[in-house]
Amino acid sequence: MNLKVDKSTIGIPRKCIKLAANHIHEALAIVFNQSLQQGIFPDHLKTSKVTPVDKGGDEIDPFNYRPISTLSAIAQIFEKVVCKQIVNYLEKHEILYEFQFGFRKGHSTAQAIAEITDNLRKAIDNNQYSCGVFLDFSKAFDTVNHAILLEKLQCYGIRGVALQFFTSYLVNSCQLTFQKQTS
Repeated sequence: MNLKVDKSTIGIPRKCIKLAANHIHEALAIVFNQSLQQGIFPDHLKTSKVTPVDKGGDEIDPFNYRPISTLSAIAQIFEKVVCKQIVNYLEKHEILYEFQFGFRKGHSTAQAIAEITDNLRKAIDNNQYSCGVFLDFSKAFDTVNHAILLEKLQCYGIRGVALQFFTSYLVNSCQLTFQKQTS
């Protein structure tokens, strides 16, 4: 019921899914649970529509576009369910680094800045030198090595059928890109 109807999707519109939620939630739960129990993310939920969005600049330069990937609403719901489960697991077992501020509920970049500022003040008060290295990895998500990611998951205790599920999620995806129409 928390599905936002104004977000982009492919396939069945979000509004239709939200209106039908009381009638389809049990069927979706069965599909999601069987998928998790079998360690298989359904291939038909792996199709995404990639839309190139102009960042400004020369329209013929491909580097001036940023790809926006849109999944079906059902895939988005399933991803949220899995995300919630994995975040609960990581927090329960205190796997995340305490100073991991990004992409965590209750953590923010303001906290990261406060932590850095506090460390700098302590270094100054103790007549110590301090140095910071800040990196911005371009297209970091697109360059993640799936084999290494799966190894990391295994190191963090995600094994067996759960690991099979994530392996299945990462293979056989399909992307569709539509060319911009010009008048």
